[in-house]
This record gives sequence, structure tokens and C-alpha cells, in this order.
Amino acid sequence: MKILIITPLSPPQTGGPATVTVLLSEFFGGLGHTIQVVSFKDCLQYPFLVRHFVFFLKVFSAAKGKDKVYLLDTVSAGLPAICALRLRSMPYTLRVPGDYAWETYVSRTENNVGSDEFWSRSQGLLYEALKLLQKFAIDHASGVIVQSQFQKQLLQKWGASPSKLYVIPNAISLPFSVVKPKPYSVIVVGRLHPIKGLEAVIRAMVRVSIRFPELRVAFYGDGPQLSELKDLAYTLGASEYISFKGSKSHEETLQAMAESEVYILNTKQEMFSNTLLESFALGMKVVATNGGGNAEMVDGNAIVVPFNDEAAIADAVIQLFTDHKFAAELAAHAKESVKKYSTENILPVWKQTLEK
Repeated sequence: MKILIITPLSPPQTGGPATVTVLLSEFFGGLGHTIQVVSFKDCLQYPFLVRHFVFFLKVFSAAKGKDKVYLLDTVSAGLPAICALRLRSMPYTLRVPGDYAWETYVSRTENNVGSDEFWSRSQGLLYEALKLLQKFAIDHASGVIVQSQFQKQLLQKWGASPSKLYVIPNAISLPFSVVKPKPYSVIVVGRLHPIKGLEAVIRAMVRVSIRFPELRVAFYGDGPQLSELKDLAYTLGASEYISFKGSKSHEETLQAMAESEVYILNTKQEMFSNTLLESFALGMKVVATNGGGNAEMVDGNAIVVPFNDEAAIADAVIQLFTDHKFAAELAAHAKESVKKYSTENILPVWKQTLEK
């Protein structure tokens, strides 16, 4: 079977679509299928809109003669890809990475509402247009893959037919090599975006530093809040122990996580966090919210805190630094529970989608 994978991201870029692209290419290729990947990354050197037209042409050319198409985006790379596929009368299976309309709204307005509230009322012409584009991508797909039960319920509220929704969680390659972490080290991984609650994390770490002057905090990732977060750390006198490492390769990021004692995910909402899975697999001590798909993962595996609650985040980190028995039991439970998300268990589910 000739398979085309259309993705907004690909290595060395990081992020869910890039990870899924590698996993599917290796898995389906190992089954004897011929794989071709078309990545929007390869069009970024062109001006805005021109890059979308070039991507449309690439997809239109690549789709010829393919037996199966997987599309890993809904709007930015998704829209030109869908136009090309429809022109070829080519069906596609869509993996919905997140809620592009909602994330754009939060980033531009800094109004940190939840996805449900965002979709329940009109938000202006731009955001209503983005909602329609997402729904267009979903409505015209032959099958739609989501990462969690939360995301499935969300898409049903958007009007998606339950009969074509398939829940396939993110997969991770196990076992992970575990090293001894540096004491009093904290890591935050992800896009520097308002939905990640990073300002509250910085303020919480200032509280922790009073108790533990040895504290070291590293932020891995890039995004629209980088300058703002650096300024906040400087203003709070935290630049000495808070560092911003930028976007690194997946391997470098995993190594940094393995060397850190605590992982924090203070997010408003996640569809299904791959980095959270990786933190569990590494045996890390984790502080996380239960927003969105996180609720399906964190029970018994992390200290759960309310979104943007600086005091609760600080108290949780201090507890993990001081209550060694509790922290060890929490990490051990998480490491065991994450085995159900191994590639050996998840990738065969992807195989079933070849006929859908």
C-alpha cells in the first residue's frame, strides 16, 4: 500500500505531529508499505500565503496514486492540503492535533477561557472563521482520530459524527533509560503560550527558591511569550536560577527531562500531553493540572493542582522535594501506569485505520 502522511511539523522540529510522523513512517514502513511524507516545514522559507500555495502543489503532486492519506493538521497546513486532496477526489484520515481556533484566540486576546466556553459563544469574525475551517476539515474526513475521550466529546459538541471518531492516544517507545536527576531541579517543556500558564510557574518558583536556594528551573520550548517570560523572571530577581533553553531536539529534551527532578505542566487544557507521558516513563516527580485530556492520565501519577494556582504549584514542588517516600511512590506508580501507552500497544490500533 502506498501511504501519504501530510504533516505541519517534522524532525528536527518538535511537537505532536512531528512525533506521530516518525512513529507512523517507521511502523507502516516496517509492515512493507511505501511511505511518503509531505511536511509544511519545507515551505516555511516562502512568504505567507505563498508557502500555503506551494504546499498545496506539493500535496496535489504527492497524492497521485496513493492508497491511503493521513492528514495531521486542520487549518494552517490542513486547509491547502484538503483543497489539494479534494481536487484529486482523494479521501483522507484526519488526526486532530488540538484546537487551533481556541489557541489562536487565547494567544491574541490573553483571555484564558476554556475551549468549551470559547465554542459556546460567538467570538468575532476571525475566530468564527477558524471554527468553520476546523469543522470543514473534520466533516470532510473519512475518519477522524483523536487523542483522548475528552477530545472525542469536544468534537462531538462541534457536530462531528461519533461513528467516524476513533480514540488513539499518543504512543511512547519504552523502556526509557533513567538517570539520577540533579537535586532541586525543575523542568517545564512546551510551547511558550498563555494556555501553558508559565507566568504562574515562574511566580511559584520564586516561592520555592525561598525554601530551596539551590533551586534550578529550565524552560524548554519557544513561542510568543518568550520575551515576556524572560522579563518577568528578571523583574522578580529569578534570572539567576531560571533559564530559557529554547527549542531543542526531542532527544536533547528527553535527556534534560531525565536529568531533572520535577516536571511541571500548568496548562489550561491539553488534548493529550505526550510530554506528560514521557515524564511518567522517565520516573519523574510530576505536578500537573487535570485540564482536558490530562484528567485521563494524572490520577495517582502526579500532584494535581488548579490551573495558575501559584501557591498550590509551589507547595506541590516543595512536597516532592521533601517527602521522599511519597514522591518515590508517586513516580513508581506513574512509570507502571504509562506502559499501556507503549508503541507495542498503540501502533497496532493505527494499523486498523488503514481500512477506514
